[in-house]
Amino acid sequence: MLLKGRPPPGPTPEPAAKANRGRDASHQAQVFQDPRHRRRRIVIAIAVAVGCALVAWFVLFAFNLYLVEKLPGTALIGKGESQITAMSAAPPEGGLRGGLLPSVCVSSPYPQLAPSDDAADLIRLPTDEVWAYLPYLPENSYASLAAGIRHIDTLLVEWFRISAPEGRLTMLNRTSEAQTRVAGLIAAARGGMRIAPVATVGPGALDTGATGPTQRATLAREIVAAAGRDGASGFCLMPAGIAPDEAPALADLLARLDAGLNAQGLTSCLIAGSGSGLIGDPAFGNLVDRVVFKAFAEPWLGEPPGPLAPAARFGTELEAALDAVGRERLVVMLGSFATDWSRNTAAPETIPVAEAMARVGRGAGSLDFPEAVGNLRLRYADRAGYDHEVWMLDAASLYNQMLVLTGFDLRRVGLWSLGFEDPSAWPLFAARNITPELAALYIGRIDLSDFVSYEGKGAFHKLVKPAEAGRRFGEVSPEMVALTFDDGPSPDYTAEMLDVLRDRDAKATFFVVGSKVLAAPDLVRRMHDEGHEIGSHTFLHPALETVPDLRTTLELNAVQRLLGVVTGHGTMLFRDPYGRGEGPITGRAAAPMKLIEDGGYVIVGSDVVPPDWLSTGAEGIVDYAMTWLATEGGNVIVLHDGGGDRSATVAALGPLIDRLRADGYRIVSLSEMLGVSPEAVMPAAVGPAHLLDLASFGVIGVMGRGLVALFWVIVLAGVLRALVVLLLAHLRRPHPAQPPQRAPAPPVTVLIPAFNEEATILRCVASVFASDYPDLRVIVVDDGSTDHTFSTIASVAAQEPRLRLVHEANAGKWAALDLAYSSLETEIVVAIDADSMVAPEAISAMVRHFADPKVGAVAGKVQVGNRVGLLTRLQALEYLTAQNIDRRAAEVMNAMLVVPGAIGAWRAEAVRAAGLYSPQTVTEDADLTVSVIRAGYRVVYEEAALAVTEAPETVGALMRQRLRWSFGMLQTAVKHIGGAMRQRKAVGLVMLPDLLLVGFGLAALAPLADLILVSTLLDLLVDVVLGRPQAAAGDARVWMILGYAALPLLDVAIILAALRFDRSESIWLVLLIPLQRFFYRQLLYITAWRAMIRAVIGKLAHWGKLARTGSAQLPGQGGSAPTPEADRRQPAE
Repeated sequence: MLLKGRPPPGPTPEPAAKANRGRDASHQAQVFQDPRHRRRRIVIAIAVAVGCALVAWFVLFAFNLYLVEKLPGTALIGKGESQITAMSAAPPEGGLRGGLLPSVCVSSPYPQLAPSDDAADLIRLPTDEVWAYLPYLPENSYASLAAGIRHIDTLLVEWFRISAPEGRLTMLNRTSEAQTRVAGLIAAARGGMRIAPVATVGPGALDTGATGPTQRATLAREIVAAAGRDGASGFCLMPAGIAPDEAPALADLLARLDAGLNAQGLTSCLIAGSGSGLIGDPAFGNLVDRVVFKAFAEPWLGEPPGPLAPAARFGTELEAALDAVGRERLVVMLGSFATDWSRNTAAPETIPVAEAMARVGRGAGSLDFPEAVGNLRLRYADRAGYDHEVWMLDAASLYNQMLVLTGFDLRRVGLWSLGFEDPSAWPLFAARNITPELAALYIGRIDLSDFVSYEGKGAFHKLVKPAEAGRRFGEVSPEMVALTFDDGPSPDYTAEMLDVLRDRDAKATFFVVGSKVLAAPDLVRRMHDEGHEIGSHTFLHPALETVPDLRTTLELNAVQRLLGVVTGHGTMLFRDPYGRGEGPITGRAAAPMKLIEDGGYVIVGSDVVPPDWLSTGAEGIVDYAMTWLATEGGNVIVLHDGGGDRSATVAALGPLIDRLRADGYRIVSLSEMLGVSPEAVMPAAVGPAHLLDLASFGVIGVMGRGLVALFWVIVLAGVLRALVVLLLAHLRRPHPAQPPQRAPAPPVTVLIPAFNEEATILRCVASVFASDYPDLRVIVVDDGSTDHTFSTIASVAAQEPRLRLVHEANAGKWAALDLAYSSLETEIVVAIDADSMVAPEAISAMVRHFADPKVGAVAGKVQVGNRVGLLTRLQALEYLTAQNIDRRAAEVMNAMLVVPGAIGAWRAEAVRAAGLYSPQTVTEDADLTVSVIRAGYRVVYEEAALAVTEAPETVGALMRQRLRWSFGMLQTAVKHIGGAMRQRKAVGLVMLPDLLLVGFGLAALAPLADLILVSTLLDLLVDVVLGRPQAAAGDARVWMILGYAALPLLDVAIILAALRFDRSESIWLVLLIPLQRFFYRQLLYITAWRAMIRAVIGKLAHWGKLARTGSAQLPGQGGSAPTPEADRRQPAE
């Protein structure tokens, strides 16, 4: 049957007037509609004004941060300039081959040059296998390792000691910052570099009176086990001052060690110098796989100044070692270090080559290179007037020695030792072949850009000459001690520390992190009010050597401005995040010092740093500090009031103060140590910029605290809602089974609005006629389709008496459905979308609920029928939870927000009482659902009434569909919330507020929670990577992460509950939970924002049309869907 046209609308029944006033008009304006675009113009004007104001504020604030007045800095204390003068070179007594003398530069990247293979003067260097020795000290040895690690084949690492009297193997501490960096470098180079741990054998360690064969056998087993644990290629013993009567015990230990290591596939080695007597003794050389020969002297107490490896002696000793050991087992270690003799000390001092150069520079000394000796000699006078003579093995000496090795056809050569070497040595070790000209180019310049030299004593640091030297100052009386605290303030611990300091009348200095000052300004204000001094620890606690100068400037200035706002005073005290207490030891780490000093800051180091970030306990912290003061001395103690669990520090602070005073120490401020007034180190903040700072940081602080509060509101609201919904879903009981039919089944009309649905309409109609319901008729309303929808279904309608086709000009889905209601002949109506397919039992399952006259509508269950990709499967997961959890919970309160257009049953009387479908929203199904509830009817959910729908298969299609849904639901909420509240309906008191607050409010703010989480995780990651004290369980960041983690865990619980309710779905959908939360929901958040923006500016969403493919399938259905002709059931009489 074909019908065309649209009958005039009849009068709206009285009940509709109560539920939906004004719905009798056929052309009502949509909710949020603004046909004159007045709201849009106002919103745009406000947005432009606010944007301009924000830009102006940002520019002013940025300039204000950048242009901070220079502080007086060390000018208050005294300039203390170092007496560094230019280095002068004395006339050489000889020279390197070619007459080359080294010169000093601070930045000279080595040229990447390679000699021609056919060069006439090509020299092959003995660098087929390069070894290097890494001593446990100094701390900067890791920097040398990093510079040369790619050239090293075997690394000898000083990790163990064998000491008297027990003669047991002792591992040196590897948990310090320097050793941690060494371990990281070694781990990264494992594939291309062999590791051989070294154990230094001290005097008396092998005394036969204390150690016998049994002890040595045990010691050998311990060494083999240690080598295995470290993943080493071998193990080396290095005797240091053993007595002659210990030699047999050493030989026995070497033999046992060699056997044990070889059994594990590892190599044994002995390290000895020319003066030890071990190299020339075949009894020792034959006991091990490798003999590491230190081809240089190691002067000791009482020895006069002299060359370390004179050319004549070098060749003689090398030849003797080669005869005793053999070419295959010999490794020759070439020295690269300096030894400084002074008239006022008995023992010479071994120092790095760079330090020797720095000392000569400070002392205006001279250098020469005696050709016959082949070692560099330096002379200078120190500040006290004492003369010094330094002999040095630099790159020139090393090159000459390599030439000697080449003559002996040796191929294993090494560098002794890392941390002391001439930086110019590395290009020589990297080369296989070289010409004299290229060698001169390499060793003619010494790159000292990564070397830091210090003079003086004290906890304060001053850069004297960039890239060359620094100065320590502030040396005070030993009994003066300053307490300082880093990384705060912390709301959990700083207040308690302030209480302890107040109760004991002790003053301290707090080096604060600006971002934490924003979060706890009252604590910083209290610090100042109680007489403590405050220093800068940067704003975000970065490693300054890794950030550009502009970032460093802004970090410092932001703290300066913020302290002015909070306390009314700035600060000239600064402590470097991650800085060594004694000052930086590499040029890269020292580089920011110039910028900081130029800003007028006093750089404060430290002397005593108890590891309060470790689990040492309060007693351990106190004992560490007191032991260090007693043995090493010092004046500045560093503790931490932030950055983790500082409860042990709080507990230790009182006893530490008491112990310090009991032992005669006087606790003073840093200003007193510097000899200035407290006002000098914390000058008053004045000027017009102060007002801008006051306003800016006030707003930033409120916003920061507001974001944290908002994060917890989002998390707690999400958790509370999830728990309530889960509880209500479980309280909802299944509907009783359908009783046997005693009366004829009521006739049912199925309404199918269609617009351009030629791909799916026949499948949809066929699924309806395949229903097990006995008395059905179908009305298809073609809403002005522009494709072949009308002709496709018309051919079927001409042959099917139960099918009526209505055609009208395109007016929207609401109009199509209202038109169908004008020709209804049944009281029960099932409305489905033209892209849906209903299960055979779906209509029967819904119709049975209308036996209850209070039921106005029944919502069916919708599943995604085209699960052809990840996006459609994510929608299937969403449908699963929305229907099996949210819809069940809503039914308990009779507050369901939507009977889905894909499948829903309606009582015609209820629909008419609600005023039919309305043009005021674009989600007419949701609008009508709420109207039916407000008209006094119940809406229930029937999970047995299944329909499948075709979900969008592309992100663009999904975003268009969800924009319409979101905008329509927002229209529905705004339209009905006031009236539903006045009626005291649960839909108005609970569900519509939930939709606005959670569905839109929290959805719009949820990305902020995600961003806060990401920033928190990144902050913790930086802690791990850069070695910050690890956050403890009480850290606020950890609580934020745990709080956020509750949301995805509840997602899992909700989905598992939904799967329990609907066992027809696949359990594998659980695997999509991470993608759902971190990808799919972000798309929904975007549509929520778009919907709200459109609502504000009055830009409406429309019904729209998704391209259909006809790929949806009912569960268990294969192939194509049946046609309507396949099921010709007659209506019941």
